[in-house]
Amino acid sequence: MRTIFSWLLLITMVGNITAPPDRKGKDFALFFTVNNYEFWTPLKQPAQEAEEIAHILREDYGFAIEIVPNATKKQILTKLEEYAGKAALKAPDAQLLIYFSGHGYMRKGTLQRGYFVPKEGKKEDVTGSSYLAYSELRDLINAIPCSHVLVMLDACYSGTFGQVRTFKSGSFFERPGEEAYLQEQTIHRIIRTALSSKSRLYMTSGGENMTPSPSVFARQFKLALLRTPDVLDYDELWHSYIKKAPYNPQQGDFGDHENGRFVFVRKKKEEVPSPNNAQLYAIAMKDGDVAFAQKKWEEAKREYTIALQYKPGDTTALGKIKICDKELLKSVEEAKLSTPPTSKQPIDNQLSSQPAKDLPRSYIETVNGVSFKMIYVEGGSFLMGDIFGEGESDEKPVHEVSVDSYYIGETEVTQALWKAVMGENPSFFQNCDECPVEQVGWEDAQRFIAKLNQLTGRRYRLPTEAEWEYAARERGRAVRFGNGQDILRSSQANFDARAEYNKQSYSVAGKHIGKTTPVKSFKPNSLGLYDMAGNVWEWCSDWYDKAYYQNSPSRNPPGPDSGTYRVMRGGSWLNEAKLARVASRVSAHPKYKGGYNEGLRLAISF
Repeated sequence: MRTIFSWLLLITMVGNITAPPDRKGKDFALFFTVNNYEFWTPLKQPAQEAEEIAHILREDYGFAIEIVPNATKKQILTKLEEYAGKAALKAPDAQLLIYFSGHGYMRKGTLQRGYFVPKEGKKEDVTGSSYLAYSELRDLINAIPCSHVLVMLDACYSGTFGQVRTFKSGSFFERPGEEAYLQEQTIHRIIRTALSSKSRLYMTSGGENMTPSPSVFARQFKLALLRTPDVLDYDELWHSYIKKAPYNPQQGDFGDHENGRFVFVRKKKEEVPSPNNAQLYAIAMKDGDVAFAQKKWEEAKREYTIALQYKPGDTTALGKIKICDKELLKSVEEAKLSTPPTSKQPIDNQLSSQPAKDLPRSYIETVNGVSFKMIYVEGGSFLMGDIFGEGESDEKPVHEVSVDSYYIGETEVTQALWKAVMGENPSFFQNCDECPVEQVGWEDAQRFIAKLNQLTGRRYRLPTEAEWEYAARERGRAVRFGNGQDILRSSQANFDARAEYNKQSYSVAGKHIGKTTPVKSFKPNSLGLYDMAGNVWEWCSDWYDKAYYQNSPSRNPPGPDSGTYRVMRGGSWLNEAKLARVASRVSAHPKYKGGYNEGLRLAISF
């Protein structure tokens, strides 16, 4: 698996090291945002983006948070002076993140200089007296007596904050080979080494240029925090996330930097039993209620059983378990849960009563005026996994799998279909009905499918990981990409084709569109399926387990019985060709939907 989280994720394979080391210092985050300007055009996003990032930092990483909304110049200067006097920041391994979000200004010419515009900043103030020069902020922040400081500037012309850092040979910032690193390092050592030297680091949303709102910079930062399982360090944040954003983001060191790093360390997970049993119980109850098929009833029963451990004797959970048992028994008797109810007019006049050999090659479903097409995939056997010997460890071993026949969506679920079913559109890239819906978590997909099934009387679902790969391989062919090609070009799929991310022999450098494209913008594979490589990630029904292939059932593998993350397949507009391979496996939390590139494709069995 070429993980899209962090190369540090590989560290979790070494022993049982998941808890961060004991540290005397604490982590702080200070946000300055401006939405409502006195003289400049108002911005809609800075406060919301900062609050979302702050929430993740507080809840998942244990940061102490302070947000200064609609910050004036005086408030910024006063608050920085206040933090310079904080005793807690003087601990040797304390960390301070300072985040700015708002308008920026650049005075051009001989005295060229960049500025952050506070709330009362005047329009086109050529003297800059009502602004805060980035160079001034740099000097003030450098003087704060905290050993580790990271400045993140999300504003126009923010690249003038400092000089781009160049990597020195043999420095701690070099990225060692993964295997050597696995043998020599642990999470504890990474953190200890990172914080052993003073650090003054920065990242900016752009260079000497304007940057848009909503912010791709903020999105990438949030994406990195959400997808990191243990530790996210400065270099991984830059190389895997911020650097990939458009608009020429910059990074470097400043002031009294001594080659240290800045790290984001996830809080240790509580073991069961834990103080938050009531919350865990509520989550288990909520998740179980969406169960409707055999696998879902099995998952629901497990969750309610776990809930009983948190709250023994709970009559609601006991009652739910009885319902699950009843539904499981019914599912065994009925053999197939996916038969549409009799109240629904069968597809193509009696499709549900026809033997498999007579099923139509495709059918069209219409919901509230929006139509979508399902393509028949005849079952069979194929070799699943890294058949080209170029993938990650979780793509191995290659193993033979058989799947029954099913239908799968001709395209990814579009914004138009999502709106027709849900009445709203969560997508970041709006005003494109034929673009795939995105910013959709696995749990969101389940809610959409449940409502779609209510409207249609059918049993639509997400494809299993095996079904997805079988269809992407055009019924099991030895192809590298889901469009039927072995070499991926930007003229054939929507992915990040920039040269620096596509140095493999199976991809050709080209343009990066930088957003989703309407479905059917590129040629389909031989089954008539579009965008099986790129555009948006597609959720599968399976839990993720990196070692699942070692013991996978050979027939209709359903995925692990439980887990923390769900599987996504196919790559996206934001990712390089390596992640768009049909064998590539990626995982994310079921609630995750912050990457502007998570979507879904429907499946159904008859």
